[in-house]
Amino acid sequence: MSTTVTICSSANRILAGLLRGDTSFRPNVLYVEFQQGTSPVSPLPEVDPADSDYYLDLRADTLSDRDFLRIPVASITPLSGADPNKITLAFSGICVGTEGVGCKPTSGARIYGLALAASPTFGTGVDDLTRDIVWARGYYESESQILFSTTAQTVLTFRLNLQN
Repeated sequence: MSTTVTICSSANRILAGLLRGDTSFRPNVLYVEFQQGTSPVSPLPEVDPADSDYYLDLRADTLSDRDFLRIPVASITPLSGADPNKITLAFSGICVGTEGVGCKPTSGARIYGLALAASPTFGTGVDDLTRDIVWARGYYESESQILFSTTAQTVLTFRLNLQN
């Protein structure tokens, strides 16, 4: 991400679930926000850490040219340097699907943001987006936004910096 990542208020629910050993709180999905068209996305959304309905509202907005994919986290890689108190977790995913959850096509679209979420129902028979808990959101500056690949799958990484 080339902008500040905002930790959402709901992140405490994820941490509490993980600390009590509940694996359904494991961050396992990335939300890939995109806008149809190849022009840089501006303005970027304002991030309210307490807004738990942002993605539900985005999905329901049929008048906008914005949408998002909900993709599985394919790998989690811890990265650390000389300071043991500074760790970065890299959550990577591969964009799959030709349309977002709001049914807008990804073809010819520009990726402008990512979010990391825990979904207790992702990949199950009753996959329920309304039960997802968003940990953090971040947005790319115009010069760093990504076009969906037309020849291969698009791979994205959400980096979450953890430190004392």
